[in-house]
Amino acid sequence: MLSTIAKKFSSKSKRKQTRQDLELDWKKKTQALLYLIRTGKKDEAIDLATELVEFVEEKFPKDAPEKATTYNNMGMVLMLEHDWDLADECFREALAMRRRLFGDIHKEVALTYMNLIELYKQRAYEILSATKETA
Repeated sequence: MLSTIAKKFSSKSKRKQTRQDLELDWKKKTQALLYLIRTGKKDEAIDLATELVEFVEEKFPKDAPEKATTYNNMGMVLMLEHDWDLADECFREALAMRRRLFGDIHKEVALTYMNLIELYKQRAYEILSATKETA
């Protein structure tokens, strides 16, 4: 009898996640990531963003909106780290996905362009600051 109960409960824990379950898990993790970004907790944000990228790569289709948002958020985390090139790559990947999903004229596309602008602005300020020190 105990083995029957154990099998029943272990099969429940191993059940395949539905799309709704995946979206809920993704939303919870994304909200936690946004909190870490806002509070500047870089190390924790990098770990969670990496986990989210792996999650969406494994669980979502090629051009899922969740995947585009995850790459956008990873770009934001990388900006905190001043990893400009990788942040640029993430934003561009998010932009390409969002353009395929929504077309060129869409709020999500515009937001990604704005993140690229912010990236270039921060990068330019860093360069200007470095040139002042060497001048």
